[in-house]
Amino acid sequence: MDFLEMLGMNERPEILIIDVSDVPEAYHKVNECIYQYGRNFFIEYGEKMRKKDEYIQPTKFIMVCIRIKNPTNRPLQHNGLDPNSPSRFEYEYPYLDLMSAKGTRKDIYTYGDRIRGRKIYYWMEANGKLHKINNEDEIERINKLQEEGNIPSDAVFLEEPDQFQWAVDLLKEHPLTRQCIITIGRPDDVEEKHIPCLRMIQFMVYEGKLNMIVFFRSWDAYGGVNLNLAGLTVMLEEVSRQTNIPVGELIAFTSNVHHYKEQDKIIENWIKSRFDKRLRIDEIKKE
Repeated sequence: MDFLEMLGMNERPEILIIDVSDVPEAYHKVNECIYQYGRNFFIEYGEKMRKKDEYIQPTKFIMVCIRIKNPTNRPLQHNGLDPNSPSRFEYEYPYLDLMSAKGTRKDIYTYGDRIRGRKIYYWMEANGKLHKINNEDEIERINKLQEEGNIPSDAVFLEEPDQFQWAVDLLKEHPLTRQCIITIGRPDDVEEKHIPCLRMIQFMVYEGKLNMIVFFRSWDAYGGVNLNLAGLTVMLEEVSRQTNIPVGELIAFTSNVHHYKEQDKIIENWIKSRFDKRLRIDEIKKE
């Protein structure tokens, strides 16, 4: 396949607005809309490309704006979330992953370390160029040397700001601001193979309530939407508590929310069986 043929493989997406009451309903509706209106999108770069011979991976996707009117409604977890899915669901997970600089897992990144700020380590090369250090063992060694007062002369540290605390302080002082934006993406992502899917979080007050607006560049509908929306809801509730501004809506934009091919059968059975927003996927799989 030549380059021009590859460019023509992806279809023009449907752009939808999904207006729902709560997080579980949003999860069901997004998956239903991809099943009904999804267009072909073939990926050639990303974490789903596990094998060298898997150059092209088929997905179905839509562009969407999800408006959740009552995001704090419980439960946050959709009853249909597959217990065997790679995405586990624990209420403490979204809280820590979004709002702890340490995160909850060893990974390429967590949203928490990007929101709460962290120390970034570089080696200064002979030509003056900075080389980012990602190796955990190397970082631990440098930290130990720093504690002993033996900081390597060619080690450079960058302390990122705590954007969460900045957002809370800004809203307390200027609740009508349009500048309360937490940035997840950063310039040195160009050096990474896997960059965060969530790119920004904005807080905006209207009708006397605190509303959250987020943007995802890419979003796994089956494995990620419920988990991410739950974590964002917990974060919205915490900002509301600290600012004393009542919770409003959660609005999520994405340019590519998708199903992977290996999920097709499970989702098809789920959607075809009943249009029930709280239907258990694991029960459908047994039928």
